[in-house]
Amino acid sequence: MIIAVSIILVIVITYFIMSVILFNKSTKGRQTEDNLFDEHQSRGVRPYLDELRSARSWLDKVPYDDIYVTSYDNLKLYAKFYHSKTPRAVAILVHGYQGDGETCYPIFAKFLLEQNIDVVIIRQRAHVHSEGKRLCFGIKERFDVQKWCEYVSSIIPKGMPMFLSGISMGGATVLLASSLDLPENVKFIVNDCGYSDTYEEFNAAAKFMHYIPILFTPIGRLFYKITEGIDIKKVRPVDEAAKSKLPILTIHGEEDTFVPFYMCKDIYNAIKSDKELITVPGATHGMSYLVDTKRCNEVFQRWIDKYLYN
Repeated sequence: MIIAVSIILVIVITYFIMSVILFNKSTKGRQTEDNLFDEHQSRGVRPYLDELRSARSWLDKVPYDDIYVTSYDNLKLYAKFYHSKTPRAVAILVHGYQGDGETCYPIFAKFLLEQNIDVVIIRQRAHVHSEGKRLCFGIKERFDVQKWCEYVSSIIPKGMPMFLSGISMGGATVLLASSLDLPENVKFIVNDCGYSDTYEEFNAAAKFMHYIPILFTPIGRLFYKITEGIDIKKVRPVDEAAKSKLPILTIHGEEDTFVPFYMCKDIYNAIKSDKELITVPGATHGMSYLVDTKRCNEVFQRWIDKYLYN
């Protein structure tokens, strides 16, 4: 009996230490602008490296401003505001966990800028050039997105339309933000492979990383309650999407196992506003746009024409 209890205590303590290391790790400096497309990218991304590098090289030549906002909890947050030649709208792009906007969005940003849609690529809290000790899986970041919307709206021509697009954790972030009081010129939201439920996503991520969900997820929840005062089980992107009055486009790869495919259907079914669900065969997590760029661009074009300019 004593041996069994001792083994359980060792496992729990080990998982707690692992959780502290994982969740307390700032991503600032982990991803830098000099190594966005090195050869250590995941196997799925490697076939697209030349295309990504070409788009990033093109993006580097586009004029931009460094812009900043201060979060509600007094963090200095950073973004790049890329300028098209004759702007007629603005897109605010939100990257995912330990990501970077220039990694997630170079091809999409090029597509938008060529249509004279200005692009704001934000850096989420605790990521390169933005302050913060740890990310909060969208629960605090949603208020950062709200702040970005308000600030960008204040520096562009009055009434110029905007939309939000987020990928992975960024997708969950914009879903969580979708129920907030956003400026009237925010016309729609794009959720690319965002999770419906943060607690369930912790379970899915634990399985993906070969951890034990029954230990990993409750410890993660407790850690965030203690350190950030948030409850990952009570704040769910799917619930906020259900409250939103904004049109929401959801995109998800059918082979996604990191954010399980069923989550996109839960989100779509919950949305009461205008909505559309696009699923991409053969696409794993975050890969839908790269796997079928042509189809995704056609869908984006239709939404841009329908919601930004009508």
